Amino acid sequence: MPMFSYQAKKGPSDVIEGTIQAASQDEVVNRLMSQGLVPMVIMVTAEDLDGGPARRVRVSAKERRLFTRQLTSLLRAKMELVPAVTVLREQSPSRAGRMLLEDVERHMREGHAFSEAAARHPRVFSPLFLSAIRAGEAAGKLDDILLRLVAFDEQQEQLESRLKGAIAYPALLGVIGLASLGFFIWVVVPKMSSLFDNLGGALPGPTRALLWLSGALSHYWWAMLIGAFVLGAALWWLVRQPAVVAAIEALLKHIPISRDILEARQVGRFTRTLQLLLHSGLPIFQALDTARPTLGSVAMEARMREAQEQVKRGESIADSLRAARCFPPLVTHMIAVGESAGTLVEVLDELASYYERLMDETLRIATSLLEPLMIVVMGALVGFCVMAMVLPVFQMTQLVN
Repeated sequence: MPMFSYQAKKGPSDVIEGTIQAASQDEVVNRLMSQGLVPMVIMVTAEDLDGGPARRVRVSAKERRLFTRQLTSLLRAKMELVPAVTVLREQSPSRAGRMLLEDVERHMREGHAFSEAAARHPRVFSPLFLSAIRAGEAAGKLDDILLRLVAFDEQQEQLESRLKGAIAYPALLGVIGLASLGFFIWVVVPKMSSLFDNLGGALPGPTRALLWLSGALSHYWWAMLIGAFVLGAALWWLVRQPAVVAAIEALLKHIPISRDILEARQVGRFTRTLQLLLHSGLPIFQALDTARPTLGSVAMEARMREAQEQVKRGESIADSLRAARCFPPLVTHMIAVGESAGTLVEVLDELASYYERLMDETLRIATSLLEPLMIVVMGALVGFCVMAMVLPVFQMTQLVN
């Protein structure tokens, strides 16, 4: 039986939220009204799958976009929704895709809406996708919403790819450099240690440090490997703790370039998502609630909840965001202009485009700075190793002279 989340009015101004298990949305409405509540928003959050395949089916983002785009084309060709899903199931290239579409088709033939059938697959269809298609179904423009969802998905993937690409190259340089240094210390240095023994005399400090590191790596490599694994597991656990994530975010916001990238990413994703949901016809409070997780920040989501509470009390969106200190002044000023002129969707589109361009430019600057910085760091490490090897020879030459 499905689980629904709801927002309902109690009296003239109080708004309450909760969850309720029922067979349909109509039953939820009847049960809430019997309790003296006026339903505002009702959404499917989970469904009992009776051990079926729904929660186990996973398809790639690329396959989901292909399915959505093909479904849009069939709907625009005036094909009915259920036969369109049947066609896509029959031509799906993967077994997981066929299982997914078969389950969606079966539930639609039982009388469920497309959004309700899709809600059975939370691993495939995000809350954003479900909220948009519910609004599209209600407004009778499902094909347009599906097309916009595909474009939104592709755009966000491109932005994330650029962010990962900006990090990948410096990280690759660091891995290659450290691997080369490890090979030098583990293989080359032990072969030269006998030469240093024959030279006699006290070795310089850098040489002794390098020889000690080489000996430790040769004899205790297994302990270092276990230590690295334990450290990696500890870091993996720590970065999933909300307090640690908040501390890392606060630290990054004190570094100019990382602060600009974080701000551009958060504002761009949120405004683009909110624009899509409002264009779909979703009510503003529900759109804010659905778009909030795209911020990807514990602190920002807490501020957004404060802003949503003020919107509930009747404040404007711009004033609520300004009071909660969610976004830079540019964002709140432009949203205020959009609210007063009735062009909020267009203003959000402009804001999203601006911050997406800003993120691209900042990433290019960060990459251009990181590359020479990595070269300098690796050069310093290599220089230290070379100096440690050459210093004993220079020392012996001076003694001979």
